Amino acid sequence: MSSHLLPALNEIRDTFEDEVSRHGGQVTDVYDRCNTLFLRSVFPTRQLVRTGDALKGGVAMRAHRDQVDVHPYVFREVCKNGAIGAVVLESVRIARCDFAASNEQIEDVLQDIRQAICDCSNESVLSDAVVDMRRSMRNPAHIDMLLNLIALTRSSEAIVARYFDQIVEQFNMEADDSVYGLMNAVTATARETRDPEDRWRLEELGGGIPALISPVRKPSGAAAVFV
Repeated sequence: MSSHLLPALNEIRDTFEDEVSRHGGQVTDVYDRCNTLFLRSVFPTRQLVRTGDALKGGVAMRAHRDQVDVHPYVFREVCKNGAIGAVVLESVRIARCDFAASNEQIEDVLQDIRQAICDCSNESVLSDAVVDMRRSMRNPAHIDMLLNLIALTRSSEAIVARYFDQIVEQFNMEADDSVYGLMNAVTATARETRDPEDRWRLEELGGGIPALISPVRKPSGAAAVFV
């Protein structure tokens, strides 16, 4: 069924790449297979979360079945980890059309994707993420915090169970017992994960950890949970 949905994945990918480029960004990761599309990009602006630890903002997008998810993306340069912010104002879910859709309806979906990417490109999105991460540095973390995320995140229980040992190992290697260190342990596990869906879920999970101590900025017109 998903192969009959519109816009087609190649149109979505072209739109993503064009809009990211228009805002001065670069596509850094592409997975296009089995009627599923994962894309990540970063913009050139850097902000320091602490000395020697720079972050870049970006956009992560997943097109699967009848929907397109567009989220802000934060890339940590020092260790090449990425986190997806699925519960922020700029995070949106866009419905695709069926095969009988008019050209105007298809173009409306592509325009919605462009607007979502534009919203994510605003430097204030990165600034908000940096504020949350600096706050997370001042709070001690416990592995049990991952279990608390299950109440916020559909599908997180299976992900935590499957990668718990790797996350704990990464957390111990971080030598950072703050919430920020826990977030980075999860995103480092994501970085080493080959399965594209699991990587996406882990990056969402990592991006949600600062929300345990920060007010959640809920997206307009979307559920205030990770998906």
